[in-house]
Amino acid sequence: MVLGDPSRLVYTADAPLESGQASTLFLKQIQPLRFPGATTATLTNLLIKTIDSQGRQQLHSFNVVAAHGSPEYSNVQVSRTAAKTNSIAPTLSTPALLERVEAGIQVTIARGLAKADDPLFDRVRQFLKDVRGGDSMQVAANRAGISLALLQKLSRLGE
Repeated sequence: MVLGDPSRLVYTADAPLESGQASTLFLKQIQPLRFPGATTATLTNLLIKTIDSQGRQQLHSFNVVAAHGSPEYSNVQVSRTAAKTNSIAPTLSTPALLERVEAGIQVTIARGLAKADDPLFDRVRQFLKDVRGGDSMQVAANRAGISLALLQKLSRLGE
């Protein structure tokens, strides 16, 4: 397991990673640490290599988006039926994050950074509707044609 930017997250597993028996990772955000020379990012990745019973290896890649709220932990469960490449956004509190994105739209308009009728906001609102309807954040963002980085910025504005 490799965490692209370890300055913002810590993890533990339900079994020692080296045992090969771990099936769930628990991710917890921490106050950002400063590692001299290390890069940091608001969107980082988590790479997990799995080995099936026949010795075949698969590399799973997850996008991890930092968020705020509760609960403080998110988890990633790895199973033999998982796809080779996955995107997750352990939001720690999806409803709160979505409310902050909505508030971020209002802040953006109030500050004159964009107009209320900007088509981008229609796409963000479609994203919000899709996530509330059960879609994953990544799927909804892809469908709406918006980046998770934009959503993260709106969320920060809405805090």
